[in-house]
Amino acid sequence: MNRFKTISVSVILFVFLFGNIGTSLAVTANDDLQTEIKKLRENRQSFQGLKGEYDTAKTDEAKAKVANLREAAKKKAEEAQKKMEGKRKEALLRLIDIQIKQYNKTRERVEKMPNIDAALKTEIFTAIDTAIQKLNEEKTKVENATTKEGIKNLAKEIQGLFKTHREIIKKIVEAIHASRLDKAI
Repeated sequence: MNRFKTISVSVILFVFLFGNIGTSLAVTANDDLQTEIKKLRENRQSFQGLKGEYDTAKTDEAKAKVANLREAAKKKAEEAQKKMEGKRKEALLRLIDIQIKQYNKTRERVEKMPNIDAALKTEIFTAIDTAIQKLNEEKTKVENATTKEGIKNLAKEIQGLFKTHREIIKKIVEAIHASRLDKAI
């Protein structure tokens, strides 16, 4: 029995010592694990924060690129608009020049016509000179125009002036017919 007591005491003592050691080892391991898990969570939160910053930076970069692209597109559109206005001006100026040349040719033809009397010629020349003067005024307005709407309005005015050319031509034809009738009678 003595032996049994010694063995049981040694077993109890062994169990007590190693059980406590195991428990203390388990508690220490559990604390280490909890600490590592806590660090892992902190790292994950830090990573997510950095990922959020990265995403925000990328979004800002994309917005900046889009803004730059928009700005570049806006500049291109403005340049194209200016070119279109320039072409409109050129076309209107060319039309005015053509009309002035037609008035000058009409004047030359009227001068050469023997059937028209001098009073009617002066009246026609005055109408032609007035029309050329108006066209020259419109020409300076077109050269000074800066907006699309301004150019369009000038185009309408010029179109109205072209109608006066038709009226002058009608007067000339009527004068020719009248002079021929007078000679025929």
